[in-house]
Amino acid sequence: MRVFAVVAACVLLAACQAKIRADVVVDADGAGNVAVVVELDEAMMGAVDEMAFDPTVELAAIAAAVEPWEVSRAVSDGTLRVELNRSTTTMKDVGDAFRELAEGLADVDPGLIIDVVMRPDGDGAIVVSGSAHVRPPASVGWQLDGVEQGPSAAELQQVVDRHVDARFRLHLRGDVVEANADEIDAGTLTWQIPVGTARELSATVAPMASRRTVILSSAATVAVALMFTGVALFRRERRSASTAQAPARHP
Repeated sequence: MRVFAVVAACVLLAACQAKIRADVVVDADGAGNVAVVVELDEAMMGAVDEMAFDPTVELAAIAAAVEPWEVSRAVSDGTLRVELNRSTTTMKDVGDAFRELAEGLADVDPGLIIDVVMRPDGDGAIVVSGSAHVRPPASVGWQLDGVEQGPSAAELQQVVDRHVDARFRLHLRGDVVEANADEIDAGTLTWQIPVGTARELSATVAPMASRRTVILSSAATVAVALMFTGVALFRRERRSASTAQAPARHP
């Protein structure tokens, strides 16, 4: 996406920050949603305006080319948020969605490159595998007499690495068995996406196990049992106390 080349150019002009999020929410049957979110801070927005570039138009063009993606835009507290969304009906759709966004890119084109495969295993767990990275631009696209101007590809990679925070988040309804994610919060796994070098994605998430339901049910049963036991003991103690305090009957 050309947006990444512009992001790189912008961070050279100011102390800009950009966030890129790839968010996947999926149920055990594969139904869910895939989103790619780009957030530009106020400094970045100013630099973008000076370059007469609108990332919303760029992403809208991508969405139009790879239906059924939809694009939305919002500005809050000086931060521009542009989001691409599409729904999924199968696990295969998740990987296909990211491949759609990368279609047509040459090997040197900048972009968010996510190659992910999700599949169920024999026990009903969801197995996630693949890789992800941000491919920085090789140049900022400025030429003078046919000669590329500006920083080198290595300098651009360093710039993007410093100013762009990219993450892949996967939301699954289940118990995480294993994962190499940086953060695991219940069924939400988050990977930091590196610039330049692909990072392996790996996870196994079991479905909402009957074990959990059994534990909760057992806990509820124990709680109810304790309540009734407590009431029974309380009544028993009261009866014992009443018997001890009652005056003796004489014939």
